[in-house]
Amino acid sequence: MNWIDLRHKAQLIPIFSINDVLKWFPEETENQVSVQLSRFVSSNQLSQLRNGLYLLTEYQINNPFLMANAIRDPSYISLETALNYYGLIPDIPSAVTSVTIRKTKTYETPFSKFIYRSIKPDLFFGFEFIRPNPDNNMGYNLALPEKALLDYLQLNPHINSLKELRLRKDQDLNQIKMSEFAKHFAYRVQNLVNQINENE
Repeated sequence: MNWIDLRHKAQLIPIFSINDVLKWFPEETENQVSVQLSRFVSSNQLSQLRNGLYLLTEYQINNPFLMANAIRDPSYISLETALNYYGLIPDIPSAVTSVTIRKTKTYETPFSKFIYRSIKPDLFFGFEFIRPNPDNNMGYNLALPEKALLDYLQLNPHINSLKELRLRKDQDLNQIKMSEFAKHFAYRVQNLVNQINENE
């Protein structure tokens, strides 16, 4: 495996794993591939997002959302990041926050900090796939605004009142969708959702 061959393959999938490389070059051993990838990282031809996951350094990804799902899969962007994206909270998060059915974990990369918080599998719903550029298949899973708020309330049990969140009143939430989603959550979260409905 040389750099030209790897670059040609990786241009189709700019974010790829060591397992992808092994499929592209089945004649190579895992050890050979690991050594070569380490050399390409050292020469700045590749960027390592986490152990075993790489990005073509020449490939400019200005939106860290595009990396979020690849770094930890399955996951979807939610919590503070999604709430800020939808204009529901004024605070600008210092990291890209997602939820996953895997263990809670944080990754520091050259591009951004990525935080993944664990939820139960039966709460892993309420998101959509966003593809910013129709010319390629790259995209990311993003929570619907109602689900992002519910995820946040679920994972922050210290919140007893929505006033603590400083939710913007000028942003609309679908109350029917919110109530339907809330049925799957803890009783405490359902009570907080009722506060939203009562204030409408």
